[in-house]
Amino acid sequence: MSYSDEAALPPFDIILHPRPALQIQVPKAASHSPVASLRELSGAFAAGVGTGLLHLASHWPTESLSTSVSYWRDLARLHLTRSLTEAETKLTSVDLERLLRSAPPLPGGEHLSAEVMETLWQEMDQATVDWQRSSGELLQESLKRIHPAWDTLGRICLNLAENRPESPHPFAFLATYTTRLSLGAKPKHAPLGRVLQELVTKEQAATMTKIGAALESAAESSQFVASMMKSRRLYTPQGITAAEAYQLLSEINKIESCGLMVRVPAWWESQGRPSVKVAIELGSQAPKTNDGGGGSAILDFRMRLSLQGQPLSDDEWRQLRESADGLVLLRGQWVEADGKKLDKVLRHWQQVEALLGQEGMSFVQAMRILSRVTSSGAAGSIPERPVDADVQRQWTDVQAGAWLRDRLGEIRQAANASKDNPVPMGDDFRATLRPYQKAGVQWLLTLNRLGLGACLADDMGLGKTVQVLALFVALQREQAGHSQRRPHLLVAPATLIPNWQAEARKFAPNLKVFVAHSSAYPSQNLKQLPKDEISNADFVIVTYGGLLQFAWLREVDWNIVVLDEAQAIKNPSAQQTLAAKQLRATQRIALTGTPVENRPLDLWSIFDFAVPGLLGGSREFQRLFAPPVDETTGADSLAANYQRVRDLIRPYFLRRLKTDRNLLPDLPDKTDLEVRCALVPQQAALYARIVDELKRDLKDLPKDSVQRRGAILSSLMRLKQICNHPAMITGDGNFHPRLSGKFLRLGEIAKIAADRHEKILVFTQFRMLTEVLAGYLGGIFGRPGLILHGDTAIDERRRMVEDFQSNSHMGGPPFFVLSLKAGGTGLTLTAASHVIHFDRWWNPAVEDQATDRAYRIGQRRNILVHKFACAGTIESRIADLISNKRALSRNVLPDATGGELNLTSLSDDELLNLVSMDITQVTEDCDILETSSEVHDER
Repeated sequence: MSYSDEAALPPFDIILHPRPALQIQVPKAASHSPVASLRELSGAFAAGVGTGLLHLASHWPTESLSTSVSYWRDLARLHLTRSLTEAETKLTSVDLERLLRSAPPLPGGEHLSAEVMETLWQEMDQATVDWQRSSGELLQESLKRIHPAWDTLGRICLNLAENRPESPHPFAFLATYTTRLSLGAKPKHAPLGRVLQELVTKEQAATMTKIGAALESAAESSQFVASMMKSRRLYTPQGITAAEAYQLLSEINKIESCGLMVRVPAWWESQGRPSVKVAIELGSQAPKTNDGGGGSAILDFRMRLSLQGQPLSDDEWRQLRESADGLVLLRGQWVEADGKKLDKVLRHWQQVEALLGQEGMSFVQAMRILSRVTSSGAAGSIPERPVDADVQRQWTDVQAGAWLRDRLGEIRQAANASKDNPVPMGDDFRATLRPYQKAGVQWLLTLNRLGLGACLADDMGLGKTVQVLALFVALQREQAGHSQRRPHLLVAPATLIPNWQAEARKFAPNLKVFVAHSSAYPSQNLKQLPKDEISNADFVIVTYGGLLQFAWLREVDWNIVVLDEAQAIKNPSAQQTLAAKQLRATQRIALTGTPVENRPLDLWSIFDFAVPGLLGGSREFQRLFAPPVDETTGADSLAANYQRVRDLIRPYFLRRLKTDRNLLPDLPDKTDLEVRCALVPQQAALYARIVDELKRDLKDLPKDSVQRRGAILSSLMRLKQICNHPAMITGDGNFHPRLSGKFLRLGEIAKIAADRHEKILVFTQFRMLTEVLAGYLGGIFGRPGLILHGDTAIDERRRMVEDFQSNSHMGGPPFFVLSLKAGGTGLTLTAASHVIHFDRWWNPAVEDQATDRAYRIGQRRNILVHKFACAGTIESRIADLISNKRALSRNVLPDATGGELNLTSLSDDELLNLVSMDITQVTEDCDILETSSEVHDER
């Protein structure tokens, strides 16, 4: 590094001693606080004269120094220059005479002689060898990190400059060799031909061989270098044609990868390099339809050839097509233009224009083209890419026209919670929306007016329900008096129906709701279309199961279809997914807190409902995320695909997180605790027995067989049950707490909560364990709690939630035990201060949903989330794997949480390593291993 930016150097000198030796001398007035760079230089000289001289030349190439110090720096610079530019660094008699004759008055100069100079030179020879040995790399590699100018020494440089444009040779070419650095560390170039002649005269065959090897290497990669060497034009100044200049410009990367340098005109290196493009403009004017635009709107498509944004004339285009040089002089400037490639791209877009005909394109088609997502012809059978996608990127400029640009701006502004977003709800809506919720409603309204679908993916507990109800109320006011008013359809899990009904009564009492479910309407009457009920309703609620039972749902023209917990359609081939996508509506809205649960295809399936055609076909979409074959270049390509998908869905996708303090400054902290529990001896013995049985099964069962898969799944489930309590597999009914490390740890937490009059939630995936846990906790708290599982009736769920949310600590239920899948959604349990995951679900998104029953709007207490896992077992290893599994989904969506683990696909060794018991951890007194005292931001 250079020290020119450091504090002013104190005056110093270098003294020559007769040994010979050189010593730094700093005046006494400044010696008490020399700057760091000077201390480093002193240390280098203390290590050896040669080391000190090389440090002086390499680290101080541009500093202004005293005459005497500059003399020693020039000596060392000469040595480094010879080391980099010539194969031999020998000091000749001519060199010695010049160095001695040019020496200024030096401290200790009376000791300077030819013998002393040769000794100093030899010291630098040895220091150079030591430097390379200690660094493990070539000298030039080390020097260029200290100062970039050193990288130019001993390098061939191909120089291109402009000539008179009317000349047959409008460019000038010269090959040079960097022979030395100036006092300002500027490289000094000499014509390559002259350098080679001097090397012949000096009989420096080794240096000539070095130059020849560099040129041969470049000639193997570059046609330009090969041609110039073959004709021997490389060694003299030349005028070259535009075609030759373009060939050199096109091969810069290849040439520089061989160690040569290339210097070209500034306009070529500029990002704003003049170039001709096929300019495509989408949506310049308002759509031809009268529905306000959007998915059914027809956008105009404009195409023209342009230079720097200005259209080309027919004569200029003819000149481009006739040119095969790659560089064309247009309007007084050289322009990169490959006539053949331009013509190919132009024909492609002319084909698109012909396919569109007079009708134009849809909003979705326009968004696909704008985002440059690879397509084989989806989105309306438009071939969005020519055969060579790189050619299209280089020669095409796609822009949103005025109308489309304004609409995208409206969508972006509507979703901005920092803006004032007035929502036309009036007194019909009886809740005060938070700023981000107003923004969400305004965003949904904007997309509705454009006829576009939406995916509202706010974090769980941020109020997606209330935002949709506000949207319904706003549309009710806007459409008041319309003769052809159509109802909305809401599809939700059965367990969430009471929640929607309660919130509609509370916040939007003027909305008429019809529940198409046996809990609210005779099931036999739902087999046929209930016309009266639907015609009188503002929105209809149906379950996902109802989509398969009631064919009339697909015959009604709905206003808006809303899918709540839209991850229910993540499987594209599932019957309920196909049924949901057959619903007819003006707008489709997907609500989900987990847009990616397991894999990127989850996102595709949701958007295939909300905005059909936007992400193309499923196979095409999956190819975007396939692991790269070439890891060196494939990673960049994969990242680019992730970015294109994010850009493509951005207008239709809105996601806010509870961890954003700007949204919910009053939400308390959530602390995640990874709790490692010890196995008691009985558990450890049973665990070891199951692992041994699995080993035998893996040895005996055929690879990839159904039997092997079944054996693995069975063993994994039994191992998890043993970690909970041995009685789960022994069947003896002895659920004594002393037989389970988890029960003992749960008891400790429950006692603390009971003493503090705090409430707890306990989640388990095993229904049979819910009653056992409730009985155990009831003994600790001194009164019963609540139990919820899949068979709990809807009305009973509502009553239990109301009881738990009661403010009466002494009289209300102190705990709630829930089966994870049944209690993981649709409940608000903010009375709890503790959330305990007694056993780990292997999909973190499901766990997060359960945690958010307590950690949501309305929570006033800090939340402790205890995630139990038995140390040294499969549970603790799975906990580690889950954190790594989140990475894939974060690439698709920065806020996603990862997917479920597929353990049956592991090899035998991998699986046995996963389930084997680490006896050193199992027998330890385990407790909390990881604690986070702040809210986790998992974006």
